[in-house]
Amino acid sequence: MILDWSTIIVAVIGVITTMISWVLARKKYYSEVDHNVIENMEASLEFYKHLSDDNKSRLEEVLARNTALEREVADLREQVKLLQAQLFTLMKNKMERVEGENKKLKKESKKSKKQ
Repeated sequence: MILDWSTIIVAVIGVITTMISWVLARKKYYSEVDHNVIENMEASLEFYKHLSDDNKSRLEEVLARNTALEREVADLREQVKLLQAQLFTLMKNKMERVEGENKKLKKESKKSKKQ
C-alpha cells in the first residue's frame, strides 16, 4: 500500500480540522458582520432620533410664533374696526356739517335774491 494508515489518519484529521476551522471562522465572520450592522443601525437610529428631536423643537417654535402672529392679526383687525368706526363717525359728522352749511347758504341766497 502506497499510503499507510498513519498518513490517512493525519489527512483525515487535517481535513476535519480545516472544516471545523472554516465553520468557526465563518461563524465569527457573520458574527462580526452582524455586530457591525447593529452598530451602524444604532448610529443611524441615534442620528434620526436627533433629527426628529430637532424637527420637533423647530415645529414647537414655529407653532408658538404662529400663535403669537395670529394674536397680533386679531389685535390689528380690532384696531382696523375701531378706526373704521371712527372714520365713519367723522365722515358722518362732516357730512352733517356740510349739509347744515349748504342749507344755511341756500337760505342766505334766497334772502339775497328776494332783496
